[in-house]
Amino acid sequence: MEVSYDGSIAMQNIAKEYDTPSAYEYALGYNSVYDEYQRLRPDDPIFTNAVVKKFTSDEIANYKENGGTDWFNLLTRKGEINKHQISLSSGTEKSKIYASLGYMDHQGVIKLSDMQRLSTRLNLSQKFGEIFEAAIRLNASTTKNTNIPVGSSDVGFSRGGATSGVFSFNPTIAPYDENGEVAKHPFNQQHNNPAGLLLTDFNSESNRLITNGYLKADIAPGLFAKLSAGYDKVMNNSRTWVPAEAKNNLASSGEATVGSFTNETQTLNFIVQYNKNFKKHNLGIMAGTDYQAFEYNSLLAKSTGFKTSAYKYNSMQSGDVQKTITSKSSSTIFSYLSRLNYSFDEKYLLTATLRYDGSSKFAEGKKWGFFPSIAFAWKLYNEPFIADLNLFSNLKLRTSYGKTGNQAIGNNNSQPLLGSRMEYVIGNTRGVPIGPVSPGNNDLSWETTKQTNFGLDFGFVDNRILGSIDLYRMDTEDLLLWFGTPSTSGFGGILKNAGSIRNQGIEFAITTQNTTGIVDWSTSFNIANNQDRWLDRAGLPFAPEEEFGPVRGIYGYEVVGMFKEGDDIANSAQPNSIPGQWIYNDVAGRDADGNWVETPDEKINADDRVLLGSNTPKVTAGFTNNVTYKGLTLTLFFQGMFGYDIWNNAKIMHENPFHALQLEGLNKNAFNFYTPNNQNTNVPTPVANPYGGSNNKYLEDGDFVRLKTINLNYQLPIQNSWIKAANVYVNIDNAILWTKYEGLDPETARAIGTKSGSENDVYPNSRTYSLGLRMTF
Repeated sequence: MEVSYDGSIAMQNIAKEYDTPSAYEYALGYNSVYDEYQRLRPDDPIFTNAVVKKFTSDEIANYKENGGTDWFNLLTRKGEINKHQISLSSGTEKSKIYASLGYMDHQGVIKLSDMQRLSTRLNLSQKFGEIFEAAIRLNASTTKNTNIPVGSSDVGFSRGGATSGVFSFNPTIAPYDENGEVAKHPFNQQHNNPAGLLLTDFNSESNRLITNGYLKADIAPGLFAKLSAGYDKVMNNSRTWVPAEAKNNLASSGEATVGSFTNETQTLNFIVQYNKNFKKHNLGIMAGTDYQAFEYNSLLAKSTGFKTSAYKYNSMQSGDVQKTITSKSSSTIFSYLSRLNYSFDEKYLLTATLRYDGSSKFAEGKKWGFFPSIAFAWKLYNEPFIADLNLFSNLKLRTSYGKTGNQAIGNNNSQPLLGSRMEYVIGNTRGVPIGPVSPGNNDLSWETTKQTNFGLDFGFVDNRILGSIDLYRMDTEDLLLWFGTPSTSGFGGILKNAGSIRNQGIEFAITTQNTTGIVDWSTSFNIANNQDRWLDRAGLPFAPEEEFGPVRGIYGYEVVGMFKEGDDIANSAQPNSIPGQWIYNDVAGRDADGNWVETPDEKINADDRVLLGSNTPKVTAGFTNNVTYKGLTLTLFFQGMFGYDIWNNAKIMHENPFHALQLEGLNKNAFNFYTPNNQNTNVPTPVANPYGGSNNKYLEDGDFVRLKTINLNYQLPIQNSWIKAANVYVNIDNAILWTKYEGLDPETARAIGTKSGSENDVYPNSRTYSLGLRMTF
């Protein structure tokens, strides 16, 4: 029997924070915005609001002496992670057992974000005589989470999440008033005070059981049958309590929510396979079926209007307004599959696969899809004319073609559905009508991707240099896309098969064994280029979106300068602009028939939007080095993305100096705005530009290189009969980031999307320092 222990402790900190001004800097900057805006717009009604007034010299002196509120630090902390796992394994030639018990405790870098997980695993396998073999695997886990709203849209928090809300309150505002209560925003009562989030109670418990196993029978030489089955069940219970102090749009004391859901997956697979070798021929034939069933059940109870906060979510009936929502959905997939493997003389290899998949998600008569594939390889290094060169230790050509299907959509989209509509009240009677909620689509079917590959594998110097080159093209047709419907239809939209896109590119990978012996050094490098574009936009593109443009194309106005004092603005394409506002490129207009044409019309409007970039990286790369010396191993892993662009939505929101007059938080650079005495700047005047919108001034190069992992592992020189091996290691994740992107993290920002969302709507990226120990007894 072998017993192992693997444990680690880790510390986390936020990798990068916004460069926000102190209360003193904010007060000075605010006064400068106030003066400039009042000079330009003295009659604006905003100045009738008693809140919008300048900071006095005494207030500024007080902020310089005593500081203000650091909203980000109010809600953040150092994170901690503790992991421990103990396992045992034993077995003979016919019987094997493995069991493990693990525990993880994670305190996140945002306060109130904690997670504890207890997990177990049991693997058993047994051979019965010379024919039968059986195995079963069990995995069970319990996870408890406490959470905090992070983004501006989380559970309806208006710019008041843990990271989004830190900019809705500026550093001159105290988190609590003179009575010790959570302070209200002095300008906008709908902005939630981030300090109120510390009074919320968001917690959940998730239990998961995964079990699978198989029974295999060797029927005859080369012929076997295998029956596999699996079951996966997730049971989740959540409870939330939001006091009125945390959510200003609550009209009464508190909002409680209790929810639960179960997600079950059942699988059953049966295959028969025959393998035969004769002379120079190798043949393998497989046929089988595969069945998957999914079921989802949920219950959500919500109550508001509590008279007291004492009960939280433990007395839902105490609320004045109560609402309960339940749902259930299910789907199945059934597949017929077969595969042929054939090789001749260890030189020529052929693989052909046939799949016939049926999904209940699609319409009657459209449920089944046929997805074949074929692949051929030629082991050139086994050919005498290549072997005689004494150059290659491996050389193989590959090519393949195949179709795959996608059915990753919700259930019942092909069917017209009835459901509850908006609640009505007539007199003292309250009711919820039943009506159509989805139009359905009786033509809904599989989204398909056709992929062609050409590849080359190579090796030199007894495979101390190994690599591969792959060229690919993927055309995806009959995309599953949502289309809007007229509001008069009563539906939000309809799911259709329409349009097509293409992805194509090249991938290169190489691994080298640079040195061996006392110092063992190996290197792995991979790089990939990908280009995507529309083949069919499923309708005419909205100008100026290119019909065959990139799938994740970014469109907006092209800035060609900034109006300065003395410019002839009245005779420009933006006659209503003022000095300190962007000048946009006039690129297009409309002809006499109203058609969009690429001819300037001396007007700036939506027709002048152009393709500014793409959110899809053209190049991705990874680079790993492993160096071992006398039991000490250093691993460095770098990753990078290149050739893509990101809307810096955080800059759009937090570098607008006008927001200071709404007493919102800003970046330091926001106060470096244009004035007649400060014309050398990239921050416009506080007065809103009457033209344009999203533009390339807020579009940034997302290229980055990240030292993702540094790992130093030491194999202890154990001289002990009961300790078989021991390793101690230190690890740094997200160690260093090199980028010109001015936001927090280009990888995180890209994941949010191209045109909506912001980095301060997501959990911040962290740097993690770990110390661990592995021992085997």
